[in-house]
Amino acid sequence: MSEEQKQDTIHDVPKDTKALREIIRKAARQIEEFRQQRKALNAEIQAVFERTLAKGIPKDALKGALRDNSASSEQLAQIDSAYAICRAALDKPLQIRLDVDRAA
Repeated sequence: MSEEQKQDTIHDVPKDTKALREIIRKAARQIEEFRQQRKALNAEIQAVFERTLAKGIPKDALKGALRDNSASSEQLAQIDSAYAICRAALDKPLQIRLDVDRAA
């Protein structure tokens, strides 16, 4: 057991657990509130994906672009090249060459 796990384990349960039970109840309420907030945020994110899908942008394409958004130019070049190679290796080569500046 790691040191962190040891710290998370209660070895000596107090005889009066009233205060501890209140802490647990409060934590449970907070967690449920956060879960509800996350559920609402997930619904909003899904709505954004649906709007972009309605314009012809698949969810996976946008998710991939967002995932790569923080990559450097060098990292993006590696990702793009590797992706093209992977697609070709799986007999699914890239199907389009798009000049996005002209397409916009």
